Amino acid sequence: PLAPEEAFSLSALMVDDYTLMVRWDVEPEHYLYRDKLGLTVTSDLIQLGSVNWPTGKSEFDEHFGQVEIFETPTEIRIPVSRASREAGSLELIATYQGCSEEYGICYPPGTRTLLVAVDEASTVAQGLASTGSLQVSEQDKLAQMIKSGSLPLVIATFFGFGLLLAFTPCVLPMVPILSGIIAGQKGEPTARRSFILSLVYVLAMALTYTIAGVIVAMLGQNVQAMFQNPYVLIGFSLVFVALALAMFDVWQFQVPVALQNKLNAAGSGGGYAGVAIMGTLSALIVGPCVAAPLVAVLIFIGQSGDAVRGGITLFALSMGMGAPLLVYGATAGQLMLKAGGWMEVVKRLFGIMLLGVAIWLLARILSPRTILALWTALALGAAWAFGLFVKNNLLVFRAAAVASLVYGLAMGASAIMGGNDPLHLTRGTPFGEKELHLEFRKVASVEELQQAVAESAANGKATMLDFYADWCVECIKMEKEAFSDPAVHEALRDTVVLQADVTKNDNNDQALLKHFGIYGPPTIAFFDKQGNERRNFRVVGYMDREKFADHAARAVAD
Repeated sequence: PLAPEEAFSLSALMVDDYTLMVRWDVEPEHYLYRDKLGLTVTSDLIQLGSVNWPTGKSEFDEHFGQVEIFETPTEIRIPVSRASREAGSLELIATYQGCSEEYGICYPPGTRTLLVAVDEASTVAQGLASTGSLQVSEQDKLAQMIKSGSLPLVIATFFGFGLLLAFTPCVLPMVPILSGIIAGQKGEPTARRSFILSLVYVLAMALTYTIAGVIVAMLGQNVQAMFQNPYVLIGFSLVFVALALAMFDVWQFQVPVALQNKLNAAGSGGGYAGVAIMGTLSALIVGPCVAAPLVAVLIFIGQSGDAVRGGITLFALSMGMGAPLLVYGATAGQLMLKAGGWMEVVKRLFGIMLLGVAIWLLARILSPRTILALWTALALGAAWAFGLFVKNNLLVFRAAAVASLVYGLAMGASAIMGGNDPLHLTRGTPFGEKELHLEFRKVASVEELQQAVAESAANGKATMLDFYADWCVECIKMEKEAFSDPAVHEALRDTVVLQADVTKNDNNDQALLKHFGIYGPPTIAFFDKQGNERRNFRVVGYMDREKFADHAARAVAD
């Protein structure tokens, strides 16, 4: 039998300034598995665009079932983005596996590395910014910074990004969780113990998020998506409801004693191990959102394999997200220490906040109108928590109770009239403005996507692909804010808009994400009129409507 490198020879070269050609030569009586082929590069200069493999021959394989194979030489052309126009080189790493029909053997998975020369670019690529510098996606810039920057600077920078992410909708729900832990302590809360509890919670969250991130980058498995199924979300929501009931002193009426003791030990008044468990679960289920700094770390780990430097960066990012929680935890402890007679109101308020987290989690699986009804009930409950019916109540609490009552009644009226948004009460009602919505064509597999992009290219149109999931908070925000903006619709007027719903995280969803090297939604990819992805315009995380309208207009421009 031939050696693998003889049976499947590999060659690569830059056929123009912005296109890499890769060719597999397959000897007769041999074949390659299409789904076992992979290409990555390590370069300060070049980033690969989307690799669109050609369709192979369909065969039934005794080892892998129904597969696609390549029996003849296979050539692919891959668009690339460049950090600059200067000359250099790139290291191409190819993975493959194939078999020999002549001898009836299959080769083990292999890896081949080639060094490809990159000449100085004589032309300017699509995506040139108005400043004259080449457009490079934010996540690619940050990934390059992790690779080449000094480690102290990288740690400080990503700690700063973590501070910014701490105020996103995915991280803010950790505030009431931590509040419930502190308020549920047995005995008199002290500032010192509150801070220690906060530190244990944040360290557990940061360590879990770091470990999960490294696993995602190394194995390509979206760990967080596994925890977004209805059973997990309902179970975790019930935990928050149970903790909220503890704030209202109704354990004995709602929860068996055995379960009460376990929950008390786990999250409200127990040992540090229980608090660490809550921090771990919060990292996996509650947040943080997919954003450019996070994806940059995952790209770096995936391409370089340097889990140590990547893990340190991820930990810095996580601690940045947790830093405001440490300040809040110590402050909350001080508040409760000095509260005196207010303590009951404070505890009830934390109970309401925990119920809010439960509703926030259930919003990923329940209809918007149902969730609005739950927010209505919570607002009315908040009016009670602030002492609406308490005589001689403090003025500030009385004002908060009345405000909660009025807002709750307004949300209830909105829900009755068809409303679906607690922050925009007229949305969905007869009094709301008619909303614009992008008419997405759904794609559920790599094959459907390739067909849709090919059809767009045949019609001379650019394409936008949106990765969406029901459990993705930032995806819903993009739907409501950016995708309903008239300027965005105008920018995408002659563009085919596709959407891949990866809510189920099934095999097709995972294949789509893996095909693009995407770690989770929201992520938006743009394709030119020839069907090539303009990777340097890829959007990761939420982008406000004005910025996205401008970005989309440039991404689909000729």
